[in-house]
Formats: sequence, structure tokens, C-alpha cells
Amino acid sequence: MENYTNPGGKLFITIFVYVFYILLLSFLVAMFINRYQYVYVNIDAIKRMDIIKLKNSNSYDPIYGGVTITFFPISVIVLPFMIPVVAFESERLNDFILKLQYALMMFVYSLMAMVIALPVLPLLYIKAIINAIYIFLNNKRQDYKG
Repeated sequence: MENYTNPGGKLFITIFVYVFYILLLSFLVAMFINRYQYVYVNIDAIKRMDIIKLKNSNSYDPIYGGVTITFFPISVIVLPFMIPVVAFESERLNDFILKLQYALMMFVYSLMAMVIALPVLPLLYIKAIINAIYIFLNNKRQDYKG
């Protein structure tokens, strides 16, 4: 500070020290705290994703993987395909069965969505009619000539 005899230089150094030490370091500490909070809030989800990745990487076999990584209700349906997969030991057959499982799973979920949505459609129609009647009865607009 003694080397700066010009008041503008002393002001510059003072502002620089203030901005760097107080604002920038505070900002850096805030970034670390924010990142720690984000990780702490999502620690369960991160742990579950790591477990799923580990399970999939350990249990997946290039020849028998389509049978070993099945979802419970689908595994019962795909059980007859296990014999050809084990007998032929084909990677392409395994890939086909894995894709078949996903297609079957999407079909089952779509079917479940339609089954759930069909009873709701008449209720939505009835609700629209009741709303129209309510608006018609409670509409207080003035009648204009013409």
C-alpha cells in the first residue's frame, strides 16, 4: 500500500481487495454449500440409481441377459423363451427377447392406461354438461337489442 502514492491507486487496490476477498470468496463458498445441499437432498435417488446400475451391470450376461433381467410379471410370460435362449446361446436371440420384453411391457402399461381412462371419459362429459348448465343458469349478462 505504501508504494501507491496516487489516491486512485489506493482506491483501486481497496476496491479490488474488497471485491475479491469478500464477494468472490463468499460466492465460491455459497457455490460449494449449494452443491452439497443438492447432493444431500438427492442422496437417496443417487444411491438407488447406483444400485440399479450395479445390478444391471453385474447380472447382465451377453448370452443369457434377456432372461436374467426380466421384470416380474413379464418374466412369467417370457419363461418359455428361456429354453431356446439357453439351448442356442445366441446373443441375437437374447437381444430379441430383451426387446420383446420391453415391447410387451409397453403394451401392458398402455392397456392399463386405457382401462383406467375409459371409465373417466363419461364422467368428464357429464362434468362438461353440468358446467354448461351452471353457466347458463348463473349468467348475468344483459340482453341487448339486435
